[in-house]
Formats: sequence, structure tokens, C-alpha cells
Amino acid sequence: MGKQWLVLLFGMIVCLGLTRQAYAQYDFDQASVLEIIQEIEDNEAYRFLYRESQLTGISLSFSATSATIIDSLRTHLYDVNIAIEADTSRKQIILYQQTTSSSQKLSVTGQVVDARTGERLPYATIFYEINGRKQGVAANASGVFNIKDAYSGRSVTLHCSFLGYENGRVKLSMDEQTAFRDLTFRLQPVALQSNDIIVTGFTYPAGSDSIYRNFVNAGVLNPLGENNTTKALQALPAVTNGTALNNGINVRGSSADATHILLDGITIYNQSHLFGLLDSFNPNALQTSGFFYDVTPAQFQSSPGGTINMLTKTGSLNDFSASVGLSNTAFNATLQGPFSSGKSSWLLSGRTSYMNSLNWFRNDNLIAYGLNIDRPNNLSGDDVTDIDSRLVFPGSYDASFFDLHGKMYVEFENGSRLIAGAYYGADDVSQDAERLVRRFNPNTPSQRFSLEEVQTLNKWGNFSSSLAYKSPVSERIYSSSLAAVSIYNSEFSKDDFVYNRIQENGANIQVFTYPLQNQSVFNEIKLDQTFDLVLPNTQWTVGASYQHFMGEYFEESFDRPGFLTTFEAGLADLYAQLDFTSLDVIDVHFGSRLHYYNNGNYLYYSPRIKFKFLNERAISLGLGYSRNYQFTHRLSFYNISSPDVWIISTKEQPPTTSDYFTAGMYFRFLDNTLFQMEGYHKSLVNARLFDINAQTLTNSFNAPPWFYGNDGTAKGLEFLLKNRFQKLTLTHSYALSESTFRNPDIFDGEEFYTEWDRTHSFHSAVEYRIIPNLKTFLSLTLASGTPNRLHFLQIEEQERLGNYRRVDAGFEYKAELEGVVMEIGASVFNLFDHQNAWYRELDLVIDTSVPPSQRRLSSQAVNVYDLGIQPSFNLMVRF
Repeated sequence: MGKQWLVLLFGMIVCLGLTRQAYAQYDFDQASVLEIIQEIEDNEAYRFLYRESQLTGISLSFSATSATIIDSLRTHLYDVNIAIEADTSRKQIILYQQTTSSSQKLSVTGQVVDARTGERLPYATIFYEINGRKQGVAANASGVFNIKDAYSGRSVTLHCSFLGYENGRVKLSMDEQTAFRDLTFRLQPVALQSNDIIVTGFTYPAGSDSIYRNFVNAGVLNPLGENNTTKALQALPAVTNGTALNNGINVRGSSADATHILLDGITIYNQSHLFGLLDSFNPNALQTSGFFYDVTPAQFQSSPGGTINMLTKTGSLNDFSASVGLSNTAFNATLQGPFSSGKSSWLLSGRTSYMNSLNWFRNDNLIAYGLNIDRPNNLSGDDVTDIDSRLVFPGSYDASFFDLHGKMYVEFENGSRLIAGAYYGADDVSQDAERLVRRFNPNTPSQRFSLEEVQTLNKWGNFSSSLAYKSPVSERIYSSSLAAVSIYNSEFSKDDFVYNRIQENGANIQVFTYPLQNQSVFNEIKLDQTFDLVLPNTQWTVGASYQHFMGEYFEESFDRPGFLTTFEAGLADLYAQLDFTSLDVIDVHFGSRLHYYNNGNYLYYSPRIKFKFLNERAISLGLGYSRNYQFTHRLSFYNISSPDVWIISTKEQPPTTSDYFTAGMYFRFLDNTLFQMEGYHKSLVNARLFDINAQTLTNSFNAPPWFYGNDGTAKGLEFLLKNRFQKLTLTHSYALSESTFRNPDIFDGEEFYTEWDRTHSFHSAVEYRIIPNLKTFLSLTLASGTPNRLHFLQIEEQERLGNYRRVDAGFEYKAELEGVVMEIGASVFNLFDHQNAWYRELDLVIDTSVPPSQRRLSSQAVNVYDLGIQPSFNLMVRF
């Protein structure tokens, strides 16, 4: 009997324990809210939307069961002014700051963050539907959004999207309140991310579907296995197709220096490593990149060629993570993690080349090619079989480049953010060679030539640093403050630079070699203050900025021995942008910048106007006008990808001015198809042109080495068709365009085509996802030839070089195992090794048809070709 009582007693204890386990699963004693949320997410099907710094420092003590945990958490968070909105159907918990509102109108403020790292997602899209019409807003650079709408229904569903992330959705009940403050979208990264560049005509888009947010992938089909924004953007009809080596992009007929490159708000003055073959920014450090090619909003600086705006990551607020990568040219590593979990973070990302150690995929040929040493070429003209054009023989080389990004980030409880960032990038490339030169006192008549050692040097360095403070001033006003500096220097020298001296009508042609050297320094200090003001259906952005430029340029050449110029100037801007989207038929975007330039005491006004008709409809229209000014200018050679050399506008040489008209039609009959037609007309005044690129060397010895009185016209029609299916993406673009300059000192003031002009450009790309983690790419580029320089010198009748055609192919694969992610990519540039003429020039040759004692150097037209077939690879491991 006693044993039976013991068994019964034991059974009651077990039952009580099981009961307690079933109904009291949670017992928290001064546990942080972040820990509580993590435990609930681990045990339940719920997912929470919150901002880390919103909850950091809050601790709670309570007990609850699975059935009561949400109500218990709601009760205890209410005491610290945080409300819970529970969507039981989607198992989603929304945390936001409690607020009281006497208005019945919808009011939502919040931010968009990465669900894994807690980093803000700049310019994310938030949209919702009211009475069958989609409304949308774009978050600002801090990922902050603000919705004010007259809607007064019982509930509203907000959708959120960001490239490379899964879409988010929250449903808000408006039965008890209509104001929701500090709401957070937490978006999950997709399985296979790519380095996308948001492409937009006017502003960061607020469309409801990513198919209408055009973007290009900068991470594939690149000759050196690294990101190349220039190559990626050439897939767009607004960007002229160019060669592998380049000094930037030509946007709608503008010169390459007319495209403004911003990194965290400050200008970067050399955007690429190794002659334009890869970006000077480590892609693993970049969070988002935006390209404005149409009417740029007034809060962004812009030149006639538009703006590329890049923002670096701020580092994970939650966990330490790292990545290491390898390509056929460089090694890179990125480290990030929290200083204080949920409050502050850091990021360090670096990349360095190892081309001196491993000569993979003909790296040595790439260096010689970039420095214009024995480039692939052939002779142009009749009866050239007995002419030897190979006079230069490459020797040893030394090539290195690196870039380093650093970021420190602090987020406060009220959502304010303090961000300190720095960047340093540099190239140091040189190569020795031997050039066959004429001997004036040969030992024997047959020894008329000898080999002479020559060297080419290409160096640059760019340091930038910024300090930003971004903070909500009130529910409607958001403040952004920036102080930044950019310091740039460059050096280029070539012992055997080939000069062409040609008089009018092609008479008295002289081709010879002589050393050329230039050095430059260019520094910028920048201050900027911006306020975003959100009103019902309208958004204002107002602010002021100041930039101070200092620099100098030195040139030692045949025409200008010891030329030196120094310069200094200040540029103060006031700007305002109004976005009015409350009308059903038309959206109005009106902006203006007022410039005061103290080098000459110039005052300029820059209006920017964009109209969108029937936005988000099956057929929509756009009209725009802007006037843009360019105060800094770059000098570059047509045949050498030298470091960028920058100068400024002066009292005697006013800034470049462009009057820019745009129009477009956009079709969205199907959810997976985008078709658009755009046209533009751009008038340029006072554009700069390096005199070596101006077809002739008749400039005086005392004048600066550039022409500044150039007026120009650019016009074109562009078509883009994009289809996105479940596994297949097709993109086709075509542009019909014309770009011309005229200068009273060149060709008697007659109009001539710019060196980057291509009448026809076509690009087609196919992306196919074979399996979820494997994508393949194939692209075709066709274009008209560029103008023949020798035609304008009246030496040849052929107006343009041959047509350009190229096929590129590649793939990307991603695998994940126990928290370690591996990404593998490979591509082939110019798959069929087609010889595309880059430029034609007069070069030195030797006529071998005569006896050795009678041979001499003479000039001959030579076709120089773009880069041939070039394989590349990249590996990335993230953990």
C-alpha cells in the first residue's frame, strides 16, 4: 500500500511539472528586450519588426506562457512607451513608439533596416494602395520614411522593397489610432545577392515593383574579376558604349568628367584602378549605389553628365562577421561588428593587388596595354607589307593598387545617427621598355637604329573622410549634417610620348617622341546641411552647402616646358526641392540651386523641373528641364588612360553650362515587362577639351594645355525593353544619338563630332538562373565606330572607324554550409576575341623595303585595338 502511495505522489509531481512547463514556458528576470525577442522568435512562429537602438537598454521581468507571451510583452512595453501591433495571420509583431493624435489622417514614420545586421537601407521604397491607386514614398539616405495621407479607412497595408532583399509587408489597424511612430521594416537579404546599381532618371524611385526600378549588376562580365561600374552602366542606352580602358562614362553626349562621383557625400576624383579596368571602391564595402542620368534632384550636386551617388555600409549592430575574396588581380577582406550591441558598429574593408606576384591571365599584357606600350594594332592604308610598326618592346613592370574603407557608427535611442567614414585608394604602376630609335652617328651605315630604355609611370592617390550627423528634429523634420574632405594627387610620365604636330589642311605633318610629365594636386573641403520636411502629399528638402577647392597643375612637355598653374576657389550653394504627388494625374518635382562662385564673383541659378503624368499607370509620360553647371574639369589623353588631372573654372574661364531637356514614355502593360522611350536635347557652353585631344597642336607655348571655349550639342532617342520571368531576365537597349563640339580656334569654328560619339548603340543581355543559386550571363554589344581623328585632320577620307561588336559571358554560383557562404564567379570579356578599333593615330614606323643603310623613321596611320579576349574569376567566402 505504501508503494502505491509513493507511485501516486510521484505521478502528481510529474503532472504538476508538465503543467507548469506547458503554461509557464517563459520566466524573465531583468532580461533585455532584445534577448526576450530572440527567445520568442526561437520558440514561436512570430517575427518581430523593430529598431535595435529603440530597445537597447530596456530590461523587463515577467513570466508568461505561449498563450500569454504576446499580451504580457505588450503590457510591460506599454510602460516604456512602446506599442505592439500583432498580425496573427502572418505571425508578425510590429513595435513602434506610442503617440497620440487628434487627426483621423494616416501618419506613419519609421525606418527600413537589414534584418540580420540592423543596418539602415537607404532609399528603400514604401508603398500602399488607397482606393485602387498605389501611393509610394522613398526613404532618405538614413533609411527613414515619413507618410502623411488623408486616408481614413479602418486599416492600411504597407509594402516595402529594397534591391537584393525580400519584400516586407505590415498591416496597421486604424480602429484605435491613425498615427504610428518609429515603425521598423526588417528586410531579409535574398539568397543570392548581387552588386546592383539603382538606375533612375530623376529620383530614387518609389514604384511598387522592382521591374520598374531599373538596375544593372556591376559585379559580372569584368576583365579583372572585380566590380566595374563603368562597364555595367554601358548596358543603359543613356551611357555611350566604350572600350575596356577608359577614364569614365559618357552620359548623353557629355564628356566623362561631367559625371559627378560621390562617396558618402564627398567627391572622389579618381573612380577607377588600372586605367579604368576596375572600380576604385571595394564592392563589399558599398551598401547602395544610385545613378541619376536625367533631371537630378536639387539636394544632389550634379554636372551635365549626371551623378553617381554611393553609400558605404555602417557595419553590423548585432554580430561580428567577415568576408575574404580573391580575383585574378586582387585579394580583399571585410570585417564588421558591433562596438555596443544594438547601439554602435564598425566596418573595415580593404583590397590590394598581387599582380606582381602572380601573372594570371596575362596580367603583364594588361599593364603594357594600359600604359600604351606595344598595344595591339595594325597599319592603315595601302601597300604596308614592308613597314615595321613594332618599335617598342615591353620589359619588367611594377603594378600595385589598393583601396581601404573604414566606418564607425553610433545610433541613439531617438533614431539619431553619428557616422564617421574614411576612404583611401591609390595606384602605383610603372613599366620599363625598349624603343627602337634613330642613331645619328652610327658606327656603320647599317647600324642606323638602336634600342633605348624608356619608362612609363602612372600614380595617383585619393583620401577622403566624412563626418555626418543625421537626426529627427520633429515628427515632420529630419536633419542631415555633413563635414567632409577629399585630397587627391597624381603623377604621370612617359619618356617616349608620341606627339603629332599637324598644320591646317593636313600639311607639314610631324610625328616624334619626346618626354611628357605632369603632376597635380586637388583638394576639396565640403560642408552641407539638409532638412527634410514632410507635409501631407508633399515633401520639401532644403539646405545649404559650401565647397572649397585648392590645387595645382604642373606639366613638362615639348610644348610647355615647366608649365605651372595654381588655383583656389569657393562655391556656396542654397538649394530646395519640392516633390508634390497628391494629384491623380500629375506628379510635380521642382528643385533649384543657387550657386555663388567666388573666383570671379559669379552668381548662377540652376532650376530643375520634372513632370510625371499618369504615374503608376499602364502608360505614363515624363517631361523635364534642368540647367547644370560644372565648376571642376578633368584633363585626359585620348590614347592614354592616365591619372585624372583636375582644374577649376576661373574668372577668365567660366564654368561649363548645360541646358537639358528630356521627355519619355513608359509602358507597363504586364507585371514582368518594362518598355520605355526617352529623348533628350542638351546644349553645352564653355566645355573643356585637352589640346592633345583637339586634333592639332597649334596652341601657344604660354597658353594653358586645354581649350575652354567649346560649345556643344547632344541629342538622342533611347529605347529600353526589359522582361523578367521566373528564371530568365532579358534586357535590350538601343540609342540613336549625336554629340558635337565647336570652337573658334579649331577648324575655323566648324562643328565636329566628339571623340566619344557613336551614332548607333545596341546592347542585349540574357540572365538565366539554372538552379536557385546558379546564374549565367551573356551579353552582346554592337555600336557604330567613333570618329576618325585623321579625317578631321584632313589626312584621310574615312569619317569613322569600323563598327564595334563584342560578346561577354559569365556565371555566378553561391553555396552555404553551416553558416559559411561561398560565392564563385567567372567571366570572359570579348569572348570571340574580336578586334575592335579603339582609335586611329599617326605613329612612327620603319620602311623595311629599302636597304638597311637607307631606312629611316616615318609616320604612318595605325589602328589601335580595344582589349581582346580576357578571362577572369572571383571567389568570396563570408562567415
